[in-house]
Amino acid sequence: MTTAPEGKAGFWAKCRACGHCWIAAYLPMEIIAACKLIGAARCPVCGDSRPVMPKQDSGVLLEEA
Repeated sequence: MTTAPEGKAGFWAKCRACGHCWIAAYLPMEIIAACKLIGAARCPVCGDSRPVMPKQDSGVLLEEA
């Protein structure tokens, strides 16, 4: 599992196509920058461009990757 920078929590994304989970952004960050990053997220495994938000709590993924 990825370790977040000090004082940050990972915001996870999940691929609709293959189910892969990855950190799309580290929060807190400026909301406009976070929206741009998350909106442009692509699955690093299959390239699908429509990720969903998996179950997570304060940067901890609560479902299987």
